[in-house]
Amino acid sequence: MADRIALMNQGQIAQLGSPRALYEEPANRFVADFIGLMNLIEGRVAPGGLAVEGLGRVLPASHDGLPAGAPAALAIRPERVRVRPAGPAPAGDGLVGLVESIAYLGQDLILHVHIAGLPRPLVARLGAGQESLPDMTEGASVACEWTVERARLLTN
Repeated sequence: MADRIALMNQGQIAQLGSPRALYEEPANRFVADFIGLMNLIEGRVAPGGLAVEGLGRVLPASHDGLPAGAPAALAIRPERVRVRPAGPAPAGDGLVGLVESIAYLGQDLILHVHIAGLPRPLVARLGAGQESLPDMTEGASVACEWTVERARLLTN
């Protein structure tokens, strides 16, 4: 096991760091997509998040000094997506969609959630042992949420 990894892309170092840093804080889209499964939502940098055509502003996400209007992708790991039944909630709270499929893996549930305006389903990985895990079924209306600390805006 390594305590530092150099991830290469076409002969260049894409990112150098600890396994945790590469997974949790990818430097770019290549690293985000190479290490584990990642939800990538395409759009443009907007105040507090990402402007996505057909969806409006997706929150929350950290800018990290990116200029407004710059093309970017919101990167969020499936295990960082919280899922709850859709319904009354604070305004702007989560992306609402329908559960397309559920895979029970013993320790985890993998949900694919269709959100109108996104070209592919959002993937959420829920720990099956969670006491507060809602009873999910295919076709259920759910809200998918995450915290700003768990989402990154990547430009390349």
